Amino acid sequence: MIQKGVPIHNKDDRNNDKGLVTQDSSPSATSGFVISRYRSDFEEIEFLGKGGFGEVVKARNRLDGRVYAIKKVKLDPKDSEYNKKILREVTTLSRLHHEYVVRYYQAWFEEAESKEGKPEMSYKMLYIQMQYCEKKTLRNVIDEGLLTEEESWKYFRQLLEGLAHIHSQGMIHRDLKPSNVFLDENDDVKIGDFGLAITNHKKSRNTMTENYLLTGNIGTTFYVSPEVLKNKNTRYSQKVDMYSLGIILFEMLYKMETGMERAKILENIRKDEIIFPDDFNTEKYHNQTEIIRLLLSHDPKKRPTSFEILQSDLLPPKMEGI
Repeated sequence: MIQKGVPIHNKDDRNNDKGLVTQDSSPSATSGFVISRYRSDFEEIEFLGKGGFGEVVKARNRLDGRVYAIKKVKLDPKDSEYNKKILREVTTLSRLHHEYVVRYYQAWFEEAESKEGKPEMSYKMLYIQMQYCEKKTLRNVIDEGLLTEEESWKYFRQLLEGLAHIHSQGMIHRDLKPSNVFLDENDDVKIGDFGLAITNHKKSRNTMTENYLLTGNIGTTFYVSPEVLKNKNTRYSQKVDMYSLGIILFEMLYKMETGMERAKILENIRKDEIIFPDDFNTEKYHNQTEIIRLLLSHDPKKRPTSFEILQSDLLPPKMEGI
């Protein structure tokens, strides 16, 4: 559990912006009043919406002039288990440094404020400062239906590379879907808005260590793997992210006009024996079809890892300038 005012990374990283730091702006014994770091250091620009476990705003830092996304999570001190999960999310995400993953910079606690702007001493507010992606989400791009085959390969490869980094750190995204994939000014993906990245270690029979996640009830049903839907209290591996990625790849290749059509088609795609739409060109998309079949296997052991797909002949060479 994170102690107030103590960095959650190694002490050698405290001053070089390589880890996420917690700071506390609670009232001190000598001052007798609260200094809100958030209100003094940031200017809110607009409300972005409610993400995983909190609301998110776009804000400008008064010190460096840069724009960030700030997640605000109201913590009830009586709900200790929930608070532990939130703090674990912050701790694990601080270790992620990759070009295709949203950067988490720092976090700090303050007393929550009432609607009148007065401190609510019975609550704590956790502020998480994150990288802001200006452009749009992959959901927006898919819904526009303008993706070329080359662009879908580009985004798919970038998602693979981002997931490979996440998984190499012993983490699982757990809520991977197009609305949680952002596009930056260079039109590159940024994986963000993680589910609770709770890392557990369980030794397998061959003494290797495999990382698992103890799930709660997170994730949009279309992207949730069958093993999770069958038993929401089960421990599962990073293969759940690979299943979600299979659904995303299909969505990038096939335009669905209405919500009802999307629900029917994705229900068929999710079957143990996948049923593709009649007008989905499996010959044109031969490699993509094979990857989708592998990723959507109902047996997690048969799903390839992100590393395995990156090394597979099914994936075309990396294309520059797209």
